[in-house]
Amino acid sequence: LTFSPNVKYDLISLGLVNTTGDHFIARFITTGPKMVFTYDGMKNGGLSIREIGETVKSHMSGQNPKLPRGYQVHGVFYRLQGGLEVQASFYSTCSKSLQEKYQVIVSASTPLTLCTLSYSAPKMEAMHPDDRTWLSAKKRALTTEYLTSTTEDSDIDMDSLSDSPESEEDTSKAQPWFSSSNTSDPPRSPPPPSDPDSAFDLKCRCGVSGDGNLYYSGSVEGDAIQCSLCDEWSHVACQRDGRGSGLKKNDKFYCDMCAAIQNSGRPIRRLSERKEMEARTSLNRPLQECLKPGRGALIKHGKYWYPVRVIQHVENGWQVKVWRECRFEEPGMVPGSFITVPFDCIIDSLWGKHAERRAIQLGIWTHACEIPDPEDILVDPSSTPYTQEIHIALSPECEVLQHLLDTPGLVPPSCVPAKEWKEEKKRAKAKPIDSILPTGSLSIIERAQVANWVDTNIGKTKKHRMEWLGEVLEAHALTILISSRLKNESKYK
Repeated sequence: LTFSPNVKYDLISLGLVNTTGDHFIARFITTGPKMVFTYDGMKNGGLSIREIGETVKSHMSGQNPKLPRGYQVHGVFYRLQGGLEVQASFYSTCSKSLQEKYQVIVSASTPLTLCTLSYSAPKMEAMHPDDRTWLSAKKRALTTEYLTSTTEDSDIDMDSLSDSPESEEDTSKAQPWFSSSNTSDPPRSPPPPSDPDSAFDLKCRCGVSGDGNLYYSGSVEGDAIQCSLCDEWSHVACQRDGRGSGLKKNDKFYCDMCAAIQNSGRPIRRLSERKEMEARTSLNRPLQECLKPGRGALIKHGKYWYPVRVIQHVENGWQVKVWRECRFEEPGMVPGSFITVPFDCIIDSLWGKHAERRAIQLGIWTHACEIPDPEDILVDPSSTPYTQEIHIALSPECEVLQHLLDTPGLVPPSCVPAKEWKEEKKRAKAKPIDSILPTGSLSIIERAQVANWVDTNIGKTKKHRMEWLGEVLEAHALTILISSRLKNESKYK
């Protein structure tokens, strides 16, 4: 991009990451006198430390700034000089570049106005909403689709319509065998026939929940599959032991929640441990049959092998997600990232294959059984301090929450929506699995923070915890927090 001479930047900070990719620190320049400080979380009492003998040139800028040992630059942050006038100039230049390079038009002329994007490629026209018959809510669709216009001269240079950005890297340079989604998108595969074309509900066991058109990316997360009972969608790669992969056209699939309902009351079919593991690992089968979305595998990085989960097959290998608790000896691999590995750098879990296991060297990682699960965190929330936001939201409701603990029968359901919901479930004789507290968008950590606040300010002692945990008191506290957040959103004001 070419900007006008009055567009200038100030370097203000660096984001640094260690070689294992599991710890970030910040280095920044103060306003006024140019001094360089480094912030490293709770180290040094949570305070930033000034670098002795520092200069911006030696510790921040240039090709080889002096960085803490074992750290490298992950991100660089700049401040645009000149105020609103220069911001508008910068915005205008970027908008024109989008239009010239990708035929994308930005509706707003200034950065102070919300904008929409439209496509202006030659001989392409937007479809009328009524023609998009596959959408269940045509008028509320957040996207627009384009078709080739029906003109006599229909010869279109499809290369000019490509929405793929040109590479700014020298492709002649040697590249690593893996490609991480932290730096570039993995290779795109054609959309599977099971993928939805209209608005759909995504509710996967990995925690992703909501409108699939907003939260689902097939090129990164692999195929999606719909539950035959509740009609909600899940990632195929998130299903245990690959049970969502390779299903036939008429095979039924049940998500974890519905599978529990389907199997309730049925006798448990018990297998020997060896037969169960043979079924789970496809023992004594070809590698290509062992590797399928949802299965575990091992990939090689350096001289060691590390665990991954298979996402999908791509042109030159497999797309996988690296186990988030891996501790890599060599740099270049980030725990929890999506990467693509070639066929010769991936093997199955080698269960029962003792000779093959002895022929490789396993790296270091924390096993899943050693990580606190959500139940552990929620049962003992005392180790999860609550935030000021939670304290401000819940404090005005102390009296109601105290009554829900001491005299819950005297609190009318009209004052506590969660109590009304609980009584409705009881009247409907809902199954236990249907009576699990709805928690909206709150994470496990946020729920533990709310429980800690109730423990500290309402329950007072741990012996009362089991009286309200998972009951109406907790549900009402979660409702209050969600409500306070919604009130702060402009569309609800």
